[in-house]
Amino acid sequence: MPDEVVNRAEVVSHDFAKQFKAKLDDRKKALSSKLPLVAQADFTYLLSLAMGNLKLPEDPFKQRELLKGMKQAVCSYINS
Repeated sequence: MPDEVVNRAEVVSHDFAKQFKAKLDDRKKALSSKLPLVAQADFTYLLSLAMGNLKLPEDPFKQRELLKGMKQAVCSYINS
């Protein structure tokens, strides 16, 4: 009898974990579909800059143009 209870608890626990993971995956898909892929890429780039994984170009002109472009992109995401 105790073995049956343990086995049933394992089955219930496994099913719960499976359902929970499926629910989390669905939420991730829903969130990622709300943000356009280009915006996700821009965010990843900005995060990499902030974390120090990437560096801005050395050329001040290229820096300015890059940052102006990113600013325009962020403004377009906010206004849409």
